[in-house]
Amino acid sequence: MKISGIGLTDIGRKRQLNEDYYICDNQQSIYLVADGMGGVAGGELASKMAVDTFVTKIHPFLQDDDVTLPFELKGNNGYIPSLMKYAIEEANATVYQYGLNDPSMKGMGTTFTAAILYEGTLYVGHIGDTRLYRLRGREIAQLSEDHTLVQQLVNEGHITPQEARYHPKKNVITRSLGPKPKIKIDIFSETLIPGDIYLLCSDGLYGMVEEEDFSNALLALESNDLEDIGKQLIDLANEGGGKDNITLVLFRIEE
Repeated sequence: MKISGIGLTDIGRKRQLNEDYYICDNQQSIYLVADGMGGVAGGELASKMAVDTFVTKIHPFLQDDDVTLPFELKGNNGYIPSLMKYAIEEANATVYQYGLNDPSMKGMGTTFTAAILYEGTLYVGHIGDTRLYRLRGREIAQLSEDHTLVQQLVNEGHITPQEARYHPKKNVITRSLGPKPKIKIDIFSETLIPGDIYLLCSDGLYGMVEEEDFSNALLALESNDLEDIGKQLIDLANEGGGKDNITLVLFRIEE
C-alpha cells in the first residue's frame, strides 16, 4: 500500500520559539506531531527529544523482523501496538530524566501523536491535545481524543463541544509526555481504505481556524496538492490570530 505525505511548521505570530516538532517519513511510513511545553527552551527541547527518542527506538524493529524485542508480548496487544507503547514510554523516560537532571527544565513536556502504517493498518499512539483527523470521502472524523480539562467536562456532560472551544480553561492539558515518570497512552488502529487522507496537527492549527473553514480546507484535499492545502491551513491559522506555533502533517493512502 503506497502512502505519500508532507509536513509543515510555522512559528505563528505571537511566539518567540517554535516548540512544535514533527516527522513525515514516507519511506518508513512514520508520521508524528509533538507540541512542547515548559517555557524558555524546555518545550522546544522536550518535543524534539521525545520524537528523536521514539524514532530511534522504533526504527530497528520496523527494518528487521529478526531483531530481539526488548519487551514481552502480552495477551492480544499485537506487535506494533506493543512496540509503540515501548517507544513512547522510552521517550517519556528520556524527557523526564532530563528534567530531573536540569532544575531549569523541571516539568518540561510535550504532547505526542504518532501514526505508523504497517501491513495495511494504521497504528496510532496518542497523548495530549495534538490531533489526528481522517478524511474519507466527504466525511471528516477526529480520531484522537484530547486529553484536556474541557474534553473531560464535555465527556461528563457539563459543557457542550461548542462551549469547550471558547472555554477559558481550554488549554489545560490533563496528560502529556515528560513531566511524570509514568504515562497513560491511547493506542488504537485504523483499517485503511485507498483514498483516505489523514491530518496530524498541533492546537495552534485547529484552535485558530473556525470549524467551517477547517472543514472546507480539508474537503478540498480530494482535488488539491497536499502541500498547497497545508500552506492554506497555516495561513488560515495565522489569519485567525496565530497565537501558537502551527504544525501539521498530511498523508494520503494512494489508490
